[in-house]
Amino acid sequence: MTSIKFGMDGWRAVLAREFTFANCRLVSQAIATYLTGQNLTRKGLVIAYDHRFMAEEIARECARVIVGNGIRAYVMRKAVPTPLAGFAVRHLEAGGALVITGGQYSPEYCGVKYLDGHAGPALPEITGALEQEIERLGGSGRIYELDLYEAEKLELYKEIDLERVYQDALKKLIKTKFFDKPSIKVVVDPMFGSGTGYLEKILQELGCEVKTIHNYRDPLFGGTPPEPGADNLLALQNAVLSYQADMGLAMDGDAGRVGVVDDEGVLLEPGQYMALLLSHLLKTRSPLGPVARTRATGTLVDRVAARNGLQVHETQLGFAYLSQTLRERACMLVGDETGQLGITGHVPVADGILAGLLAVEMLLGEGRPLSLIVKEFAADYGSPVYLRYSIPFEQANREEVEKKMIGCQLRNLAGMKVILCDWERDLKISMENGNWVLVRMSGLDNFLDVYIEGESQEQVELIKDGLLHMLDL
Repeated sequence: MTSIKFGMDGWRAVLAREFTFANCRLVSQAIATYLTGQNLTRKGLVIAYDHRFMAEEIARECARVIVGNGIRAYVMRKAVPTPLAGFAVRHLEAGGALVITGGQYSPEYCGVKYLDGHAGPALPEITGALEQEIERLGGSGRIYELDLYEAEKLELYKEIDLERVYQDALKKLIKTKFFDKPSIKVVVDPMFGSGTGYLEKILQELGCEVKTIHNYRDPLFGGTPPEPGADNLLALQNAVLSYQADMGLAMDGDAGRVGVVDDEGVLLEPGQYMALLLSHLLKTRSPLGPVARTRATGTLVDRVAARNGLQVHETQLGFAYLSQTLRERACMLVGDETGQLGITGHVPVADGILAGLLAVEMLLGEGRPLSLIVKEFAADYGSPVYLRYSIPFEQANREEVEKKMIGCQLRNLAGMKVILCDWERDLKISMENGNWVLVRMSGLDNFLDVYIEGESQEQVELIKDGLLHMLDL
């Protein structure tokens, strides 16, 4: 049996190789067993899916297992964003959600994300229990199934549509008074994902002039991974310039992440947008609260928080940790290095649609071009350089590379004094003057994910070269 492991975004695998109907049934049975053990069977389970190849058919296969265990399945009528699935958990008071999604990964991948009863991504103690149950089932365990037609007669199966309810809830989280100002032009790029039709519709209802690209289902995502990063948003940047728009907004394949492009076609770094948004929220929201970010997120937001007397919580990578912090510490804003954001008052799941709405609210509230806002902000808070990239390595070298990361005890890197080498599922090297680098094993294939923040581009390049030398890559 293929080993099924849950990473930061759930279980991800290649379609038809590891991601099969059989393995999805195993995962579904494990979730059903978990719900039964937690006495959550009466609450039911939300089942949702994105625009991936055969995602709807896979979702219904999972539903057969869920209802076969006597658990009511609330199945979305059509592909929906993952944040809507989280919203449905809270709206229906369900025991959680099973979401068939490949997120931001390339089209050959699909996956299962499990949202717990809090409506946020499951923490490792839950996914670890699921992995153990899957392993047991793969040996001699039994998978229970029931025909959906029979399940419907037994009131165990129900198709739902919460699109309008979700959109209305989002409108309550933004300051619609700012939208009374003259209309602005926004280009929206849902990247062929399941967020298509949400952000653009709300913005149009609020009076914005909207142009949308890549706004239909394409399981191949136009040949580009649906991740709103610098390598994938050239079409959006060009559209902003040609349309003379005030802003461009992109979302990943299941609308959990956001990418923000200014009026000059420049893509904002996720930590940069988080800092700008925090500054705006401080002017428009009360009461105030702490902020949380992952270890790999740019620290510009820390400068805004410090100036306003706010505490910043640093978490491990993965929105599940931010979700937990958001719930337990009443954070006014949480965010990560990939463009996932969350705010208090909303379900604790990353919501790229809400993040996009807040970006437009911020622009209207400031009343001047986004490029100018960015420049003035940099003059006030500084402009550290942030770099995110991946390094391939040979599978045979994996153990040796990981040993070097765990045992790292550098005193200097790139000519700078090292203050701390911290291993906590990843390696973070903190240097003088606030410079740092974080390295982690990628969840897919043989890559190291690297994140660097420095005072200048030259400094970042020196840190990059020094890291490669340390790891002998």
